[in-house]
Amino acid sequence: MVRLTVGVFPASGKLAESTTKHLVKLIPAGQLILINRYPDKVPKEYVAQGAQVREASYESSPEHFVEVLAGVDVLFLVSYPSFVHEYRVKVRRQTAICFTQQYRDWNDLKCLQS
Repeated sequence: MVRLTVGVFPASGKLAESTTKHLVKLIPAGQLILINRYPDKVPKEYVAQGAQVREASYESSPEHFVEVLAGVDVLFLVSYPSFVHEYRVKVRRQTAICFTQQYRDWNDLKCLQS
């Protein structure tokens, strides 16, 4: 069985908390990496169960994002409605690009294919 590390970004707020709540029913909290601008806002119950917390925001540099996302196999990019569409698309795109940087060879993703 493949053991995947799952990241949730951002990891606070109602939608992220609901996502995390359901994830810990499916995988051990030790496989979670909760990423947030303010790490102290990440629910402590998941940290107590073994989840890692890492600090980043949409405004983080690409280099910082690559570091923060290292070791994340699956990323839940939590979103919410916004009127600032162009900005939101730009920063989400940067996050997605940084996430994929760790896979220099797309064959590394074989474990994610069914």
